[in-house]
Amino acid sequence: MFTTHEKLIRRHRGVALPELLVALGIAAILSATVAAAGGFWQGRKVLVTNAAQVTFIVQALKEYTRTHADLPDLSDSIDVQQWLEIYQPPGSPTMPNGQLRTMPEGITYVLEQQYIPSTLALGQVPGSVTLQGTGCDQQDSRTSCAFTVVP
Repeated sequence: MFTTHEKLIRRHRGVALPELLVALGIAAILSATVAAAGGFWQGRKVLVTNAAQVTFIVQALKEYTRTHADLPDLSDSIDVQQWLEIYQPPGSPTMPNGQLRTMPEGITYVLEQQYIPSTLALGQVPGSVTLQGTGCDQQDSRTSCAFTVVP
């Protein structure tokens, strides 16, 4: 017969299945929460970074029009080379093949109207560009920015 002291000292010989399942469930919930939070903060970082890049892009567009008398057509390889000579984003992001990016990741560039120097009629827009996905509005990352570019 066991004494009271021996009953208290009795050792466990493993972990019960319900204890293991509870521990795995808690670990799964915590890892899912951490992954979701990481994704949120990564998206927020891209949004804030892109919003800051808009100012650099607009300044580079103005410099480009002063230098080349038109806006860059980023589907043309010559314009891309000339654009990259003027616009070098901080950290110079590259594509997987090692080439420099013409725009930061998450920003798309659309040339709406080519810049026309000195031949404008009164009221005409000299040149316009739309940047999409830029984070112009911190609350809505799908917002686009339209810019009239005058050197």
